[in-house]
Amino acid sequence: MDNKTVRPILIIGCLILTVLMVLFVPCDRRQSHASTPALEMPSQTANHNNSSKPGLRLTAAEETWLKEHPDIELGYTDEFEPEVIANSDGTYSGMVVDFLDALNKKLGTDFGLRIYAVPQLLENAQAKEVDGILNLHTEYADKLGLLKTRSYWPGYPAVFARRGVSFKSPDDFSGKRVAITDGVYFTEKLIKQYGQQATIVKVKGSLEGLRSVEKGDADFYLGASFVSYFITKYQLLGIVPAYVFLDSPEMFGIAIRPDWPQLVSILNKGIALFSEEEIHAIISKWSYLPIKQDTLELTKEEREWQELNPRINVGVSPIPPYMFAENGRIQGYLVDMMQILVGQAGLTADFSMQPIAAVLPKVESGQLQAVLGMIHSEERAGFMYFSENVMGMQMSIFARSSRSDISDVAYLENKTIASFTGYGFEPVIKKYLPNARIIRADDTEGMLRLVASGEADAAVQELHSGEFILRDSFINGVNRKGSFDPPGLPKTTGSEFAVSRKFPLLNSILNKSYNALPESEKNRVWRKWFASDAERAIKKQITLTPEEKAWLEQKHTVRVRVGNFPPYIFLGKDEITGIAIDYLNLVAQRAGVTFEFIPGTRPWQKALESLMNSQGPDLMTSLSPIAERKPYMNFSAPYIVSPRVIFTRTDAEFVSGIDDLKGRTLAVLHGTLVHKRIEVEYPDIGLLLYDTDLKSIEAVSTGKADAYIGNLINASYEIMHRGLANLKVAAPSPLGDDVYTFGIRKDWPELNSIINKVLDTMPVSEEAAIRSKYFNLKYEYGIKPADILKWILVVAGAASGIVFLFVFWNRSLAKQVQERTSELETTNISLETEIDERKQAEKKILEYQQRLKALASQLTVTEETERHRIAADLHDHVGQSLALARMQIAAASKSVSDDGLAAKLDDVSETLLRTVQDVRHLMFDLSSPTMHELGLRPAISEWLEEQIEKRCGIKTKFFDDIGDRHKIALDENVRAILFRNVRELLTNVVKHAQANQVSVSMEHVDDVLRIIVQDDGVGFDDSSEPQTVKPEGGFGLFSIKERMADMGGTLEIEFQPGKGCTAVLSVPLDSGLV
Repeated sequence: MDNKTVRPILIIGCLILTVLMVLFVPCDRRQSHASTPALEMPSQTANHNNSSKPGLRLTAAEETWLKEHPDIELGYTDEFEPEVIANSDGTYSGMVVDFLDALNKKLGTDFGLRIYAVPQLLENAQAKEVDGILNLHTEYADKLGLLKTRSYWPGYPAVFARRGVSFKSPDDFSGKRVAITDGVYFTEKLIKQYGQQATIVKVKGSLEGLRSVEKGDADFYLGASFVSYFITKYQLLGIVPAYVFLDSPEMFGIAIRPDWPQLVSILNKGIALFSEEEIHAIISKWSYLPIKQDTLELTKEEREWQELNPRINVGVSPIPPYMFAENGRIQGYLVDMMQILVGQAGLTADFSMQPIAAVLPKVESGQLQAVLGMIHSEERAGFMYFSENVMGMQMSIFARSSRSDISDVAYLENKTIASFTGYGFEPVIKKYLPNARIIRADDTEGMLRLVASGEADAAVQELHSGEFILRDSFINGVNRKGSFDPPGLPKTTGSEFAVSRKFPLLNSILNKSYNALPESEKNRVWRKWFASDAERAIKKQITLTPEEKAWLEQKHTVRVRVGNFPPYIFLGKDEITGIAIDYLNLVAQRAGVTFEFIPGTRPWQKALESLMNSQGPDLMTSLSPIAERKPYMNFSAPYIVSPRVIFTRTDAEFVSGIDDLKGRTLAVLHGTLVHKRIEVEYPDIGLLLYDTDLKSIEAVSTGKADAYIGNLINASYEIMHRGLANLKVAAPSPLGDDVYTFGIRKDWPELNSIINKVLDTMPVSEEAAIRSKYFNLKYEYGIKPADILKWILVVAGAASGIVFLFVFWNRSLAKQVQERTSELETTNISLETEIDERKQAEKKILEYQQRLKALASQLTVTEETERHRIAADLHDHVGQSLALARMQIAAASKSVSDDGLAAKLDDVSETLLRTVQDVRHLMFDLSSPTMHELGLRPAISEWLEEQIEKRCGIKTKFFDDIGDRHKIALDENVRAILFRNVRELLTNVVKHAQANQVSVSMEHVDDVLRIIVQDDGVGFDDSSEPQTVKPEGGFGLFSIKERMADMGGTLEIEFQPGKGCTAVLSVPLDSGLV
């Protein structure tokens, strides 16, 4: 292993830092619910007086028919989100719901919606137990023997794949595993047409299909374009829509029972009242509606540029909510917009998050082709094109809440103003406030923190961005004081994107894409990131059913059992507080429920049994909704989620996972899900049962138990608050997350639905504020920043040991290889000089040479195997530890009251991010996971793109002339040796050839596999071809030739000074290598 490889590992070992304070995971309560048969959701309108409806002309017979059939019900399923989404309060929302509401308004009808599982829906429609099916493929309606309305609903089939996997046409289905949802007519029809050479994997729903691709169980998922909704909802960040059948949208209508042609006529008249824009607006509200690329009307030159440059590099700087990075993912309003624009244009964007001061020079040089969110200035206009769409920017003054002396620009004279390096608005501030003192942070968040800390009097920032940062980053005590609008200041404007002047065709392509995007889609993206105060206020309102109102009128007092479980519940001397208590107080405020908090006098398990037996209490907080409890109580929607992790002592033996606890003693809370799962699934682990989590944690600290598995939020708080400095987070557990709900007595379903409605209408910012409130408590109990740093170093030491072990072992292996090789060469020379008899000498020399070749091949295979093992260990242990550490540091950084410490933690977080990226590069350098998972061809193609083109700047091409015509299953060792040889040839090109372009071709000719590496570099003459061992210890082309010869293959080199070099690796496929 060379110094370039060792150095990143050493850096990693020194930089692994872990913080024990909490990782808060906000809970998405809008998850799909299991279908329940015959759940009815009536429309809000309730009359059949159609004469007043503009444009509607029903005949007298049709009016009479509607009056004779007042209870018409149309069916659908909640298995296809977002067409229908089952909400936690028992209601439904989604595309189909909105369409039916609009249809009822146009017709003046009250058609109801009934929800079934798909098989039951089809059966009921044919049996006339439901009167029709909404949004059914018109051809499938014929197959079921149902009548059908005119088509009104477009559905674009789409192919979803893992990020980076190419899909250019339906021909790419050939030889692949394609997942489709079982029973969906249009996808079954498409796969029958295009996927005859594919392996079909049937799944139950779209989410299962996407996850099968994510896990590698399928290569593609074929579904509708709106399935993109799941990618956002469930954060399936590795999945992208790779292809959309824009030229062949499937059309859907309403299928009606065969004996009701009158209803078909009535529905057709209602459907005719919808414009195409209205239908598109309904779809765009819930998901992205694809646009045919032909609407962009690209010129020939633009299309040629598009084909030559399928990926563009886009620079972004941290300006939330327009663009920011969270948990390693770049997101925001402008990022979403750019992804849509490049997608319409048939391009892919690679986003790079950097300070604005670093971005601008790269745009000017052309290293970055585009940049997001640019304030207009003459200087920038000299090297970038601004987008045709102009954004008006409301620049606002932000100062500490206590600063009553600051209200507008006039009060900023001679004050200290916060800015950040490269801030485009700073020249304007200097122009209108020439006597102001400017101090700079690294970014917008840092700028506002300078104000919060008192180092600056004020900052000037765009309104939406400033308020979002204050809310999302929990910067307290700062608010907007007014607008920055000095006399004579023209309106501040900016562009959603700007393009380097070196790429005029890209600029015109993106502007055309923006202009082709429907306003409804632009508004949908805007609403996703910017909710007005009025919208937030509306969201807080809840609508109660008559049953819920009646329950409230009975003035129940809900007895809540509480125990000390920080930070969820704190039992103080004068009051009871905590995360769970704040949620219940909000329920009390918004719905009028009266709660009585009663400290528990019995063990937690006894209280739970009492609740399940309806003997009181009425409600318990922080319960997991496990199946065996559901018959005895109701569970609210989840209100918070926290990982379960393994805690051990700092001096304990290394624990990488739960399997390492076999034969050891585990402390757990009696009666919990963890207790029961360990008992059943891991019988080799000894259990010590306690009646509180704190006692379980203390048992590990005092040596009574070896480990504890529990809630990261609670345990981290207890460890820091109690000063249990000999405990650490050892590893994640396989037991999933703690999903906490409120457990409610079974005979009060109304209380359950009331709580769910309040939870469902809480803005994300309000939930974040609750978590932030108690996150900060750890410093009120005397935990010093020095203690945090001490914890960081303690946990870092354990993780560093793993990395140094890898370094030592791998360097030892390299040394052994070199020593053994040298020894064999010495033996070979001594044989030639010491053996006198020619025949005996030849025989022994041949024998030793064969042994040398065999050993060399064996060493190559062994080294590749060890490289793969080390890469896997880096991924499974170091990589996951780094990721967990960064999430914990990010959480801690947002909560600390010491801004200096917060800034240091932010720096550590950024360093960890770079280290995670270094680890990924190192794993890739050590061993290509693609080679082991997908084979030789994908591995070579990936290596070319990632290591040669992206990292070295040499243009690359890969030609696969084998394809699927000849399925070659090479022996694993042969693959490893060939891949090693190709890598070494490409490394030689990078180091010596001075090439601008290199290509790799693979072909199958006369049972011989040929791999051709060709460059356009300087070439070399006969005398410079390396035939012997190089001074630095490598073998050069000699080593490659020997490895190929050992397999019965060859290395041939064609070269000419100044005209490049061609290397051909050939190996026969009839020699047992397949």
